[in-house]
Amino acid sequence: MKKASVLSLWVLLFSFIVPAINIGKSADDNVLKIVLRQEPVTLDAQRLMIALEGNITANLGSTLVAFDPETGEIVPYLATNWSVSEDGLLWTFHLRDDVLFHDGTPLTAEEYAWTLNRILTLTGPESSVPKTILRNVVKISAVDQYTLQLDLKSPDATLLYGLGYNYLQPLSPKAVESAGDNYGHQPVGVGPFRFKEWVPGEKIVLERNPDFTWGPSFTSGGPAKLDAIEYIIIPNYDLALVELLDGRIDLMQIQHEDARQALDNGSLTLTNIFMSGSGVFLILDITQPPLDDIRVRQALNYAIDREQIVSIVEYGYGKPLYGPVTPNTSGFWPGAEGIGYHYDRAQAAALLNDAGYELNGEGLLAKDGQVLALTLIEVRYAQLPQLPQIMAVLLDLFQQLGIQTQLKSVEPADMLAGLADSENFDMVATAAAWPEATFVLLNCFLSTGQFNFGHVNDPELDQLLVNSLSAVDLETSRQLLWDAQKRIIEQAYSVPLYGLSDLLAINQRIRNYLHTGYGQWLIDTSIED
Repeated sequence: MKKASVLSLWVLLFSFIVPAINIGKSADDNVLKIVLRQEPVTLDAQRLMIALEGNITANLGSTLVAFDPETGEIVPYLATNWSVSEDGLLWTFHLRDDVLFHDGTPLTAEEYAWTLNRILTLTGPESSVPKTILRNVVKISAVDQYTLQLDLKSPDATLLYGLGYNYLQPLSPKAVESAGDNYGHQPVGVGPFRFKEWVPGEKIVLERNPDFTWGPSFTSGGPAKLDAIEYIIIPNYDLALVELLDGRIDLMQIQHEDARQALDNGSLTLTNIFMSGSGVFLILDITQPPLDDIRVRQALNYAIDREQIVSIVEYGYGKPLYGPVTPNTSGFWPGAEGIGYHYDRAQAAALLNDAGYELNGEGLLAKDGQVLALTLIEVRYAQLPQLPQIMAVLLDLFQQLGIQTQLKSVEPADMLAGLADSENFDMVATAAAWPEATFVLLNCFLSTGQFNFGHVNDPELDQLLVNSLSAVDLETSRQLLWDAQKRIIEQAYSVPLYGLSDLLAINQRIRNYLHTGYGQWLIDTSIED
């Protein structure tokens, strides 16, 4: 066993039971009600730790660019246009001149530069994602009132994607400095909705921003059609489901086994959202035996019946995964499934035998008298309630081969608290949500990657990833990225399982609800009874 720090790129929610609450029908029929399974810690966009906070703050803010959900194209948002120097080291963004913060102050390049520079000064794991996006930025400045300039130490092919994430939305310096440590409970942005109230243990309410008219091209531009969004805090899934089925909640992510019940309700529509990023996968600590042997890593990959996992755990809604990123992730290599490790128990057994492992009298694989024993970490994410089922299938598949597997369960909060001291593990189940492959691969598989907890140290892979990042030509960058994915698969540096899907149940009175694999757009969402 080894010690290593374990951190998911997205830290999800853990659930707990609370007494039933009476939500009641809203007197205002133009209020969208969405379930929150856990109360957020903060609404400071630069200090987000869990997925649900990002969904809220995305409606409170806007970004320099946006991703067209139909084409995947990066389109202008707060920036009307931008340019990049030939060496890729100087990015210049020209901002709209009609944007106002919710407190009435205008957005200029000075406020935007202040916001991005604030990110660089923050400390703690909660600020790790926005800092990673700006990792190559050495200077942020306002050239004039509406021109923002970023100076880079090296080219960064992922920068533009990162600038489209709400972590980097502009904040009001006036509001941040006035609120101090309490800013996360009274945020001020430039988005289609503005903060109204936060009733602890009950709800968070956003109201329409009447001044918002700067939505991206794939929207009407604004203002939003909804009067408000009410996020109802209900940690108890069963209670939340009852509220949904009774019509007191408009939108909720449901478990796949509840799909039939939701459809039979008659007032709900189901939408399956496939998530971009890594999907569910196993990080392998490849630094010491037995996982330093590629044959053992390949055997673990062959041992996984991904179709079975999707069928049993996801009721057929997931997608088997054979590479390090999902097919709906920008930069995905289409050859992954062709060379990936499809379920083949005989081949897995043959590889382990070739590595020197034979079954002993107890039906366990052993080498030189040492049983092949692995420790698998299960982090109990509330937004991934099927994880225990996944673990059960994995343990059964490994047992069939004769691999002794010990399962350890930890809470996300405990995992974060133990970063300094590390945790013992051979494998850990996790997932990373991001729309672009480069970010996932650089962080999880580059030798210096922030989330490379498998300790991959492959000079050839490093070169492919670094060159992909710094290539000025997009076609060259994409080919290098594909070559990197091919090497990750061939070297079996991880065990991809399947692409996640969120099954959303939406009240049929809701119109034009737009959700992608990496965010939602509620500017044009309306309610029609």
